Amino acid sequence: MPVDVIDSTMTVVPRHVQIHERKRGSVGFEPGWWLLPILRGEMVQVGSLQFHRVNLGVGNLSPSRGIRSRRVSSAVSDFDGATLPSDHIPYGAALAPHDLDATFARAREVSARCGA
Repeated sequence: MPVDVIDSTMTVVPRHVQIHERKRGSVGFEPGWWLLPILRGEMVQVGSLQFHRVNLGVGNLSPSRGIRSRRVSSAVSDFDGATLPSDHIPYGAALAPHDLDATFARAREVSARCGA
């Protein structure tokens, strides 16, 4: 993993402390579960977005867990265990077209470098 991506990813901790302070008026962060994918190296900050590697149908952060339709759920279950990227738009993210173009270009570069 490139050092700049690791450094950028770890800025999420003080950012969440600021969000907590803005919402609650005290120092802390919640919920703490969001830190687990970061510590496991499953979520990284690249450019203005966070990218999260998820295994479809596995774990409580899996996209298929919220699917209600039996028809869709059975179709998705055929892919259970497949790894796919998910993205997250953090508070204050730069979303101008040129910012997103740069973010996705860098994300492709990081993904290729890391063999994902």
